[in-house]
Amino acid sequence: MKKYLKPIFIVTMATTILLSCKKIDNNIIPPAPPVPSTGPYTKIENTGTGLLSQARGALTAASAGNKIIFAGGNLAGGGTSNVVDIYDVSTNTWAVAQMNQARSYPKAAAAGTKIIIAGNPSTTSRVVDIYDAATNSWTTNLMSDDRDGFGAAGTGDKILLGGGYYGNFSKVVDIYNVTTKSWSVSLLSEARTGVSAAAWGNKIIFAGGNAATGPSKVVDIYDVVTGSWTVAALSVARANIIAAASEGIFLFAGGDLGTGISKTVDIYNANTNTWSVSELAVGKKVFAGAGSGNKIVFAGGATFTSNTSATVEIYDIVSNTWSVGTPLSEARNEVKAAAAGNKILFGGGNGVVNGPTKTIDIFTLSR
Repeated sequence: MKKYLKPIFIVTMATTILLSCKKIDNNIIPPAPPVPSTGPYTKIENTGTGLLSQARGALTAASAGNKIIFAGGNLAGGGTSNVVDIYDVSTNTWAVAQMNQARSYPKAAAAGTKIIIAGNPSTTSRVVDIYDAATNSWTTNLMSDDRDGFGAAGTGDKILLGGGYYGNFSKVVDIYNVTTKSWSVSLLSEARTGVSAAAWGNKIIFAGGNAATGPSKVVDIYDVVTGSWTVAALSVARANIIAAASEGIFLFAGGDLGTGISKTVDIYNANTNTWSVSELAVGKKVFAGAGSGNKIVFAGGATFTSNTSATVEIYDIVSNTWSVGTPLSEARNEVKAAAAGNKILFGGGNGVVNGPTKTIDIFTLSR
């Protein structure tokens, strides 16, 4: 096994762009009733729907502080969007902003109050958009190269963009420090694209993907405090896994086997440094997942028998059990999810009849 390389250079350039946002008066999510502030969540309900400002699939989602964003994606008729829909959990309102460029299949990740949005197969641009949820302002910056198919996740003061494809399979990891506004570079243990990522506590994990030899089992675990890497392995090699984490528990669910669709869920407990294996009800790909408190929720996607799904599966961290939730209001694939506070939102995607959708399903957790 090759040794990992420590970061080898730092870049400090940033350009500020302030974008105005407008409220969408007809897209208000009903507020959840007050809930106690301690203890595990005992209830999760689909409490209603909202609408994005544009119907689109192949978008991305992330959260920072009290903000959830849905950014970019593919429009009906083949266009690409630069629109960002921003939901404020504390005020229960929406706003709209624009990225520096339109993005198809972008990736987003957050640390502190910052959200990075990167990647665009149509232009393979190095430019990343950075949103500050605290100041409601935007900046742009540059990755080390213009690859796509990377995984993105952030925690502490670092956001990592790892792997991807840039003329060849890449093992490059771009590390953005949100405090110093600087970049450094490290390497995954294996070059691969279609890699998935999730973060919690002091860990950022990159799992699976497609390597030169096919689907990969490799897991790279980065410690944001020590700046060190360790390596583990999934139970089954696969790419385009849906990754989500909460309370130190990481779930790597479904994905492409190369010969089919996986229902495997690899579970990593960062609190005990142990792995276990579970399953979804059926094999799925291009679905979405997000976690809040003791609940991690997966919804939508495509199965072996259907191009779209409305199924919702809920994993409870405390009881180590699965349950079936209220289905999405609209079956769709390429939906994206993010959580803030006691809200988990599933937005956009491609429906079976009308293609890209505006629909947002809102799940509210209570105790």
